Amino acid sequence: MPDAERLKRIADRLRRAEEIDEDLRAARRRQLHMLPELPDMKDIELAASFRPVDDVGGDFYDVIRIGGHMLGVIVADVAGHGVEAALVMGMAIKAFQIYARGVASPAMVLKAVNSELHGDLRGELFFTCAYAVYDERRKTVRVARAGHPPPVLLRPADDPPTSLVLPAGMAIGFDAGGLFDAAMEEETLEMRPGDTLILYTDGVTELPGGEGREGFDEAKLLGAVSTLGGLPAAKVVESLDDLLENHLGGATPFDDRTIIAMGMPER
Repeated sequence: MPDAERLKRIADRLRRAEEIDEDLRAARRRQLHMLPELPDMKDIELAASFRPVDDVGGDFYDVIRIGGHMLGVIVADVAGHGVEAALVMGMAIKAFQIYARGVASPAMVLKAVNSELHGDLRGELFFTCAYAVYDERRKTVRVARAGHPPPVLLRPADDPPTSLVLPAGMAIGFDAGGLFDAAMEEETLEMRPGDTLILYTDGVTELPGGEGREGFDEAKLLGAVSTLGGLPAAKVVESLDDLLENHLGGATPFDDRTIIAMGMPER
């Protein structure tokens, strides 16, 4: 092959690679744009952290005003990374925004979203999520999860101060509805001053350890959160992020990492 033609092919490949990189950067900007601004609430503080490992991640979170006195908080994790995961993420966000309006039960919303998306996912793609609905009047949070890591309730007045919230449920996309609906549960928590509910993705509890440390896990998360009693939601998220980065110690994370905290300040 003449040198001129070889150089032209190399230049074409480089040009295509640059175009793909720009497409991924644009997709990342669009994904970040889809993340919501956290609303100011009278009795509840919200804070979030989102750290994808690739240009385009599979984690997402959203906050939905369900009605005049209820707020829905979603944290989800699409299997895989990259453009395909981002497309599923976009479909899921829209489905939640449609089906969550006016519905107080998170389990009912998860059932509706699974029924809507199963045909598109075809059992080949799936995502997990935890969905919490806060009721400003009753000061309660109803929690359901679809194959997702259990939220952590930090209640400093209790001994121990941390516990897992464990309603049953399977991931969205595997089943058309029968098994999914039968497995779905929800749990209601009374939110007291000083309480914080923490939702997260498995990028937290499957974080590798740097400098000879073992990987981070659920037990380590409970221990870390137990030291954060009395802190505002933003400080809880910031402290967890700092702790996780220290634990990582320069190692490369395997997965996207998302944390969102819902805290009731002490008065």
